Amino acid sequence: MRISSVVCVVAWCVMGLVCRSAMGIEQREIEVSVSSGDVVVEPATDAGGGGVVRPEHRAVWSRVIEIEESEWVRLGFGETVLSAGSELSRASYLRVTSVLDGHQQFLDREGLAEWRDTTAYFNGASVLVELMVSPGADTRVNKVEIDMVMASMPRLAGRSLCADDDRVVSSDPRAGRLMPIECTAWLVGTQGRCMITAGHCQLGNGGDVVQFNVPLSSVTGTAMHPGPEDQYPVDPASIQDTGGASSLGNDWGVFGVFDNANTGLSALAAQGASYELATQAPAVDGRSIRITGYGLTSAPVSATWNLVQKTDAGPLVDWVSTIVTYAADSTGGNSGGAVLDEVTGKVIAIHTNAGCDGIGGNQGCSVFNTGLQSALANPQGICRPLGLELAIKGQPIGLVAPGGGDVVSVSVGGGEGIEPTGAVRMMLDVGAGFEPIAMSDVGGGVYEGKFPVIECAALIRYFFEADGDDGSLWTLPNDGAVEAFDAVAGDDDFVSVFDSYQEESGWVVSDAGITTGSWVREVPGDFGRNDPTADFDGSGVCFVTGNSLGEDVDSGSTALRSPAYDLVGIDGPMVEFASWFFNDDGDDVLRVDFSDDDGASWVVVASIGTTTGWHEEMIPVAPYVKITDQFRVRFVVADSPNNSVTEAAVDAFAITGLICNPACAADLEPDGVLNLQDVFAFLSLFNAGDPLADFVPDGMLNLQDLFEYLEFYTAGCP
Repeated sequence: MRISSVVCVVAWCVMGLVCRSAMGIEQREIEVSVSSGDVVVEPATDAGGGGVVRPEHRAVWSRVIEIEESEWVRLGFGETVLSAGSELSRASYLRVTSVLDGHQQFLDREGLAEWRDTTAYFNGASVLVELMVSPGADTRVNKVEIDMVMASMPRLAGRSLCADDDRVVSSDPRAGRLMPIECTAWLVGTQGRCMITAGHCQLGNGGDVVQFNVPLSSVTGTAMHPGPEDQYPVDPASIQDTGGASSLGNDWGVFGVFDNANTGLSALAAQGASYELATQAPAVDGRSIRITGYGLTSAPVSATWNLVQKTDAGPLVDWVSTIVTYAADSTGGNSGGAVLDEVTGKVIAIHTNAGCDGIGGNQGCSVFNTGLQSALANPQGICRPLGLELAIKGQPIGLVAPGGGDVVSVSVGGGEGIEPTGAVRMMLDVGAGFEPIAMSDVGGGVYEGKFPVIECAALIRYFFEADGDDGSLWTLPNDGAVEAFDAVAGDDDFVSVFDSYQEESGWVVSDAGITTGSWVREVPGDFGRNDPTADFDGSGVCFVTGNSLGEDVDSGSTALRSPAYDLVGIDGPMVEFASWFFNDDGDDVLRVDFSDDDGASWVVVASIGTTTGWHEEMIPVAPYVKITDQFRVRFVVADSPNNSVTEAAVDAFAITGLICNPACAADLEPDGVLNLQDVFAFLSLFNAGDPLADFVPDGMLNLQDLFEYLEFYTAGCP
């Protein structure tokens, strides 16, 4: 093993006087190569060798990872495969235990993803890693790779104090230590997961774990760590900050943390308290403010207080624009801490800069900074607020009657102290942008809306909005127009093409530079690499990439091309299929292409990221290519760059069309009059196999369609 890099202490100064108080924690990143290989777990049976039981977990592989002369370690994983649970087996997980103090962390594949393929910080030089598996009814494969260890490196502390270091050890449950960048972050509001720090604390590029209830450091000043139950990974999707653009008075970061992998609790639920922001600037009258954070120490202060939560109070000195100055002690590591007005008990600033030794006060970014206020008003990722709960009753409508009148129902309930006002809308887009349709309160928290008259074969998108009594707006789906429900207008639909892949039907596989993982038409093997456990429609066979032990898509691309289909005469043709896709680092997708010229040219119509199991897809043809008799579909998967686990499958492929009945369905001429000419027209369509004669409709033409037509004919025109 070798030391691959060291994060160094960096100071940043303005005019030689005002210096940032945050610095990266000194650590070693040590490359290791530890692999379990493919761990095959055989099926479990009862004592008689007969039926399958659902056994408890057992350790099937373990390894002690030790970095000498380290006072803490944190592991990084390479290609690691943890099998999902089923009715006959429990999901596999990793159990990581500190040899020093027995602290443990439990990571299934969802937890490993949230921790971005790392563990929490563990005290001591060594940890025990165990692969915990519950055998199922069939052979399952798991794998553990450890390729990097972060470990401590003792160092000396800097200081920037207003006078003697008057800070005392504290235990404010609202303030956490942001690792490994060595900053302070704090819980804000009632959402439970949202936090604030300084922008220069490198969120997403350094600070990725928040620790609460931090213990004293070692006698040499090396940071020690709480148990994994007090450590929370940062959600990258939640980060909003000034980052590299930070400057005095504009230095803030807002982010959220995932719930704890061990306890399942949010940070607020576990800690029990959060800070409240001031709503107006206080008078600069010498009032006492308090800074609480995880600053460095130096002699004569005990080294065991280094990077431990400490607090100090001092007077508010000045307030100019968004720059707040105060004379309370801080050192490197305090950056990002809350500047608390002790008169009101509310936060007035984020501590960002040390300057007591130059300008008579440390400084921070006011909470009234417009960028910070905008970020708080528009939370992202796990920081999104909890409040009104909207849910559609039944299934979303996918086929809407052109004549209008289809009813959709949504339930709206309160939460987190927010109640609905009763103003609920369906937002509808039929090609000219979203327009609101008011929904009626039918009691019990349920609201109904009706679709208007819409041209047959028109593509439709819709979502729902509800107003909260605090002025907030809530949508279903969460991202509103971005994730809107899709539908199409039609009296009915029919299946023009269906392929369950049970027999050879003209699909062609072509590879480019690929070494493993080509498309094959087989029964999925379920090899424990997040590949399919079975086909989608239950018929047995589907197309799947790399259907063997330890195989996925590597090095190049593999394409699955359909035969040519004739879509001429089909109203609103829609391609439907079930997809399965997994990629462990988000680099790759399952790409869907359409061609209207027999494959001479292609148009990308969809890029499908990782799905949770099988997912049904519907893609209209008309917005992308012309309706021709030379239509083809292509599914493409590539591992680019060649650095990830990529698995894909497709099944239950279909092309459907719409039936757009005229006002008088039996008037096939049409001339507004029913007579024998309409009957002859029906028989002509019937004999030609035209879908317009499918009056049942069921995708087949038979006597039932004739009888159905005659009923329309007998009923007459309106």
